[in-house]
Amino acid sequence: MGGTRGRIYIKHADLFKYAADSKDKQWLAERHHMRATGGKMAYLLIEEDIQDLSHSDEYKDCPDVRMDELKPFSVPPWMVEKMQRAMEAQRDSDP
Repeated sequence: MGGTRGRIYIKHADLFKYAADSKDKQWLAERHHMRATGGKMAYLLIEEDIQDLSHSDEYKDCPDVRMDELKPFSVPPWMVEKMQRAMEAQRDSDP
């Protein structure tokens, strides 16, 4: 989905994406949700947004969509709070 794997958030800029900071990335790496990447950016997307997108006309018949590779997980409350602040900031900056 989205062309280049891992870049769905570029093609679909309307999706909420959360840029994980170093503490978030450490938490994710410790739980094997991602590799320890050093300085690379890591974006988290909302599972429901991805599910909805996979059922859209653009992707529903696409053989390249492999939803079985989606590995959803829950984040701790302190990360949810940071995500909520990021959502509010994004909402406030949208025209």
